[in-house]
Amino acid sequence: MAGGKTDILIYVEDPGAANTVVDLPRALAKRGLGSLTFAAGHAAPYLKSLGADFTGVGESEDAAALIGAHGPRLVMAGTSENPDTLGLKLIEAARRRSIVAVSFVDAPGSAEYRFRGRGHDPLGFAPDWLLAPDDATAGRFRALGFNAHRVVNCGHPHFDRVREMGRALRRRGRAAVRAGVLPDSPDDRPVVVFLAEISGGLIPAAFERGDDYTLAGRGASDRRTDIVLEEFLDAIALVRPRPYIVLRLHPKNQAREFAAYRPEIDVVSQGGSPLELVFAADLVVGMTTTLLFESALIGVPTLSVVPRPLEVEWLTATALGIVPSVNTREALRDILPTAVANPSRLMARPADKVIHFGALDRMADFLSCLLAGGAVGSKAGGNN
Repeated sequence: MAGGKTDILIYVEDPGAANTVVDLPRALAKRGLGSLTFAAGHAAPYLKSLGADFTGVGESEDAAALIGAHGPRLVMAGTSENPDTLGLKLIEAARRRSIVAVSFVDAPGSAEYRFRGRGHDPLGFAPDWLLAPDDATAGRFRALGFNAHRVVNCGHPHFDRVREMGRALRRRGRAAVRAGVLPDSPDDRPVVVFLAEISGGLIPAAFERGDDYTLAGRGASDRRTDIVLEEFLDAIALVRPRPYIVLRLHPKNQAREFAAYRPEIDVVSQGGSPLELVFAADLVVGMTTTLLFESALIGVPTLSVVPRPLEVEWLTATALGIVPSVNTREALRDILPTAVANPSRLMARPADKVIHFGALDRMADFLSCLLAGGAVGSKAGGNN
């Protein structure tokens, strides 16, 4: 249980944000800095599964009291799909005390809603500094008016961790990994994993059927994930031999959401190592989930299917051309047979060309220099 005074108070609520800070406390300690990590929501069980040290907090936690109890010189908050997240309240409380506030984002999607809260200003709760994982994400926030000199492209510590895990998986070999995670998969059929997502988020309407959708699904559901899954299932049914289909649930999904599709799916996967599962696949198909990016980072052929063209910008991997993407029924049915028969043809732009690896040290060094320079918080956050 964390307690006492600290240099840096870290707060995360979503798994994407938690991925950024799993190893950060150890890196900060090497630089003589103490930190305490607090987590709520889906981030708490996720950090626990990774063996990270953190303190769980409830939705009613008082931001000012938390800062007062631990006296941090810097507050670091991850963003969340919850507009009432404690993270925004911590940024606001840090402003009042002139404590420097730093936030980090894991992807370019929903940039205009990350610091809006319940208001209309996309930078209403902006921190003093923003740590971005790539140029695409940094550019989205600069375009919103975030002080360009206070947006730092650090890379993403999780990308480094994923790449190392991919190397370890390759040493084990795909056959051995598949035998462990998909023991019933047949030897004579390709394995295709579809990555589910939640049909909701910071912009609820963006996750439901709209006039700009270029995919229709089967017509019974207006949920974004259902529409794409239906298009995928109808397209994959035309492929011979029929692939072994695995539906991988997002941590926020419930299996019952996809009960109607169960007869068309061989296995529903939930829990355990998602990287082992995707590594075992011949092809991974998804929308804009981070796990699709992770699949590409470990060298698995990937394909993004989005219901409208603009969503290509939601995921760094598709925005930067690392993962190929389609958004029409015709394009999906054209590419899928080739992708299953010869997955290596989907290997697009190498990640090394666009991703800043070595992120953990870069992030820890930045925070260390920030505190060494006597940085103080601004009442205007990233707007100044």
